[in-house]
Amino acid sequence: MSRILVALLVSLAWSAAANAEIVRFVCTNNVGAPDRVEIDFGRNTALLFYKDDRGAIAPEEKSSPAKITATAVRWPDILDGTIYTMERSTGVFKKLFEGKPLYTKQCRKIAAGATWQ
Repeated sequence: MSRILVALLVSLAWSAAANAEIVRFVCTNNVGAPDRVEIDFGRNTALLFYKDDRGAIAPEEKSSPAKITATAVRWPDILDGTIYTMERSTGVFKKLFEGKPLYTKQCRKIAAGATWQ
């Protein structure tokens, strides 16, 4: 029962996020740096952010076109040709190469315009 409730709450959060148009996520696992992504539901784009040489969080040069469905958000990595996917009901984030996950992370939503902390 609690799993159903959690899935319902996550779905509601995604629905609210879609209405907000621009939503930021920080995706982490036990290894490696976090992935930071800003999804623009109004424009169907995803923009990745990275930590630059000075330690500041900066956006990639341009956003990627995203395919947004009721179940997932999917977009290409403009730098290496892999595919990112985020499940809307669970927040599970994967980077895929030839259909197989290179890594999997769990995302949490942060406020649009937040400082990525």
